[in-house]
Amino acid sequence: MEIKEATAQSPFYELAPTEEGAKYILKEGEIQSGGDFGRGFYIAQQAQRNYVKVTEVAEMIRFKGPPPSIELQVTDVHFEVSLSDITPFGGVLGLKDGQIGIAKTGMMWKKTAWKYMDQ
Repeated sequence: MEIKEATAQSPFYELAPTEEGAKYILKEGEIQSGGDFGRGFYIAQQAQRNYVKVTEVAEMIRFKGPPPSIELQVTDVHFEVSLSDITPFGGVLGLKDGQIGIAKTGMMWKKTAWKYMDQ
């Protein structure tokens, strides 16, 4: 990242990806809304996550609203991941190839199939 110093006219430091860093910026390189002071932020890939094994499937919860809503079933899946292809952003955070971590995702049963709530 390149840092632009704060000035009297612009009292915030500004970060922008270098040409090398831009390769790892996700969401088509767009600045995402929000962040500190509402000035936006980038989402950068830190490493490749390789799924190792499922460690837990939480109890399913059912939701049924009034018509015409559909019945939903939601569960959390916990798993181990192994990191590889560490990017410069991941390296700055101390991530290492082969490092094992844990993650989880919500899954929702909608009509005929499970869908990731996030991933």
